[in-house]
Amino acid sequence: MKRQMKNVIDYYEGINGILLFLYISLVLSAYAIAVNDSVVAILRQIVFSLIFSAVAVPLAFRAVKKLTENRLESGQIEQISDITLKIVFYLIPFLFFLFRFINCYPGIFSYDSSVQYTQAIDNEYNDWHPVIHTLIAYKLPLTLTGGWFGSIILEQIILLALSMGYSLSSIMKHTNKTTAFVVFLFYLLNPKLGNISVYAWKDVTFTTFTLLTVTYCFNVFFSKGEWLKKPFNTAVFIPVFVITTLIRHNAVLFTFPLMFAIVFYVEKKRFVFIFLSSLLLIGVVKYPLYSALGVTTPGNRQIETLGLPMSVIGEVVAHDPASLDDYTKEFAYKIAAPEVWEKTYVNGFNSVKYKETSNNDVIEEYGRAEVFRIMFRCVKASPLYAMKGFITVTCPAYSITGNELPGILDSDYGEYGEGNLNSFEMINRQYSRVCAVVVPFLFFFLGCIHLAILTVFFAKYRLNTLEGWKRALFVLPLFINNFGTMFLMTSNYDYIRISFYSFMTAPLLFILLLKNGKSKNVEQI
Repeated sequence: MKRQMKNVIDYYEGINGILLFLYISLVLSAYAIAVNDSVVAILRQIVFSLIFSAVAVPLAFRAVKKLTENRLESGQIEQISDITLKIVFYLIPFLFFLFRFINCYPGIFSYDSSVQYTQAIDNEYNDWHPVIHTLIAYKLPLTLTGGWFGSIILEQIILLALSMGYSLSSIMKHTNKTTAFVVFLFYLLNPKLGNISVYAWKDVTFTTFTLLTVTYCFNVFFSKGEWLKKPFNTAVFIPVFVITTLIRHNAVLFTFPLMFAIVFYVEKKRFVFIFLSSLLLIGVVKYPLYSALGVTTPGNRQIETLGLPMSVIGEVVAHDPASLDDYTKEFAYKIAAPEVWEKTYVNGFNSVKYKETSNNDVIEEYGRAEVFRIMFRCVKASPLYAMKGFITVTCPAYSITGNELPGILDSDYGEYGEGNLNSFEMINRQYSRVCAVVVPFLFFFLGCIHLAILTVFFAKYRLNTLEGWKRALFVLPLFINNFGTMFLMTSNYDYIRISFYSFMTAPLLFILLLKNGKSKNVEQI
């Protein structure tokens, strides 16, 4: 028995392979539960998932091992000068975004965008939408241009292009020109990037500053801390880190874990200085600055953290109401009438939450603890539909299969949009749809990004080694933020834009995992 167990462990190359096998099996099993109502069909697909995982994991490990470091050290594009490629990396993304902006002038604005625009104009700020984002993305461009509405998206695409150019230049500096150019193509070929760039959302600005922050940490890693020894770099790192932390309310799940990833590469005193300075600047923004601006705190904040339980409850209320006790029905029907749950509920609580007839104050009245107790009542009453509710709202974080694509496939005009779709927009929509069919795993499924990172990490590093954990600290923030956020979501539809930063930062993380040792070029970037 012991020998058989040893053979299994050897086949999967240790505990790493077994962990990856379990992860893939769970992901595929979740999909089976989500798409089937028959227990027999669910069990059949779970068995298939186990067989598939057993075959796929060893093959994936062997494939990763073929990606040797020399792949990141040479290429056919090396004859192009550094300065030429830097111009390409900065200028082409900007021209690409500018062309999209002109075609969608003055940009695409949701209801939330309109609220933030009004706050910037009236100088009356509410922290329901992060005020630091309203100041940077709305107040600043409007002030600089005398109130020109188009400046909101123009500033957004300028900052995003600069962030991309800097990231690509850093990749070129620490690997080679070919690798940087491949990443460049990965960015521009993703239809999501062009579409999301003209939306006035905090997710775009968050992506911009997150990409900068990750690139700074990328430089710290490959220079073994030399990059941060330059005072200018330290002076830039701190405010960018603070803005990234404050630009989304849950961004702390990403930024502070990432901060501790560089602790092994920075002098102790310097790290303490950076960490404390960042905390101090966050405090200055959140208290003296916000107080001077008269920032108000929104009500109904509990609902922002109850996306998961409300989606589990909603799934059972909508599809298996006969199983519910009177107390749960009373709670649910205070929020919305039975026919609303039955006819409109789909893909999470958002479908009911934003109905004009819904009373979300009920959730605040009951409170978090009671909502969770009601959720467990639903789990006990209808386990299958409760599990479906859990999977429906969380699946964008781990799905690697063909379930409904969340997010923006098309470029629809918002409240401030003008004109009809031109020929370019029609082509762009068609390209988006083709990508959604041909390469959804590359450009649309966040779960594929997660799985690829896990596969590379488990194939190359052992959990019982310091080097393994030092690399893990750089990729853990992505998982902490994305999997943590999935428990807060009230719908799976918007997850692709909320997690879009993952597609932009993933190439840096892959390079960090695949490339060994210190960069040959540690000059300051």
